[in-house]
Amino acid sequence: MMQTTNGRRLRNSGLQPVNQDLEYQEKIRKYRRRRRITTALIVLLLLLLIAAGIVLYYYHTYEGYRVKETQEHSDSTYVSYEMINDLRLRCTKDGISLLENDNQTVWSATYEMQSPVTDICGDYIIVYEKGGNRIYLFDTKEALYTYDSAMPIKMACVSSKGTIAMMLEEEDQVCRMKYVDSKGETIAEGRSFFSERGYPMDMSLSYDGYQLCVSYYVIEGASAKTNLIFYSFDEIGDANVDHIVTQDSYSDTIIPTVKFLKDGTLAAFSDNSVLIYSGGKKPALANTVEISDEILSVVYDEKNFAVVTAKENGKKQLQIYNRSGKPVSTIPVDFEYTDIRMKDGVVLLYNTAKWNIYLKNGYRKATGEYAGEITQMVPAGFQHYMIVGSDKIEEIQLAN
Repeated sequence: MMQTTNGRRLRNSGLQPVNQDLEYQEKIRKYRRRRRITTALIVLLLLLLIAAGIVLYYYHTYEGYRVKETQEHSDSTYVSYEMINDLRLRCTKDGISLLENDNQTVWSATYEMQSPVTDICGDYIIVYEKGGNRIYLFDTKEALYTYDSAMPIKMACVSSKGTIAMMLEEEDQVCRMKYVDSKGETIAEGRSFFSERGYPMDMSLSYDGYQLCVSYYVIEGASAKTNLIFYSFDEIGDANVDHIVTQDSYSDTIIPTVKFLKDGTLAAFSDNSVLIYSGGKKPALANTVEISDEILSVVYDEKNFAVVTAKENGKKQLQIYNRSGKPVSTIPVDFEYTDIRMKDGVVLLYNTAKWNIYLKNGYRKATGEYAGEITQMVPAGFQHYMIVGSDKIEEIQLAN
């Protein structure tokens, strides 16, 4: 019972004295304040760790490596490896197979080819031989079908939907271009005369498979030019003669390589420039990257491209560009390389004994020397690479 100042007693109402209520509220405030401080400290620590990781990634140079896995192989002539997601594509003269990281086979196919050619887009893979009559189509789960051609295959490419464009040698000075779906059914085809459009140098399908670009080289007496022709396989292309939606000519220029990037941008690599086409269903020239020095190599991934050039004094440099042709970095190249690769903006230069790896911002991420002979070096994940030698394959991780 509580007693009032006037002596009367009150029934117990469940109320606490005012001073106890204030103490309770103060405890709550202190607890909440400590929780906010603890949370802020944890967030700050995480941000510092992330910042340290970013600095370590972008500004730490690895000069060594650790061997993660070694596999012996007995391919005495030709073997090539590519990475598709986390799977290894192995291609030889006798067959092709897709392997998991534990070397278990997802699928395999046998054939006989002297110089197999592969093309990869998304989850789809084709393999064929120039001058051969068969194209094999696969995805990352299974072998899909084999396309047999009555005419020799000059070149072919695949889209992320499994559609295939091919240039076939119909007869002397005449090619037949054919476009088929993922089941081998013909979508479109037509003849291409060298005297009209030129000699086909290269071709590339867009990622979605709706557009095809072909580079044709034309010799007219003492002069020469290149025709870039874009074909469309949608309603706009159906309304145009031969599905042609864009056609541009470049005098005194040869364009041996064309490549669609993932967003639909096309990079056409000439002997003195890189032509950037964009514009959706009717591509148009958006940018020209002029290159005054001799072009030694070109390389690209899904979003970027790079060019290695040599000045008259022999000095080489690597120039990295974004997909719109804007230069991102210029890097001196101070060693003789035999191959160049690009993945996710990272450029790998290597020869039979050593490598240099550059980030998109131009920073040299890694340099190293291999205890053996390198015949092929392939990016295989974050800071992981696969090195193919004459008698073994090793997966390495960059280290110091």
